[in-house]
Amino acid sequence: GPFYPSTQRLFVAANRPWMEKYAATEIEKDDTTKYERSVFDAFDSINVINSENLQVFNKALEYGLGPDGKVSHAAPSHTRVKIFEAGDAAVQDSVPDHMRSIAASIVNYFIAVEAKVFIGTPISSYSSAVWQTRS
Repeated sequence: GPFYPSTQRLFVAANRPWMEKYAATEIEKDDTTKYERSVFDAFDSINVINSENLQVFNKALEYGLGPDGKVSHAAPSHTRVKIFEAGDAAVQDSVPDHMRSIAASIVNYFIAVEAKVFIGTPISSYSSAVWQTRS
């Protein structure tokens, strides 16, 4: 599988308010999912992808991941790896709204820096900063 045998939890640093704000609105019709046009017409395809990512992220938070690294459909008590997020929830009631995003990012940054394992992407300035601080 994609995890170390001892892996029990996986932290995902995501900007949930941004994902929720810019996700396309989903409408269920006749067992198919259609997307209502977003107010940001130039970014419709990104919003559709964002909607799908948010849907998978929410399911992963609820059900966790199985040994194959995919979202589990088992009861949460039988999940191989539990997913959690921290930044936004940690600061939502402690800072003014206009500072919430940066405060959440700082919380996520320090969790990533102190984690036993960090997986990022080389084109991300966030990942680069975490790797630089960890080294």
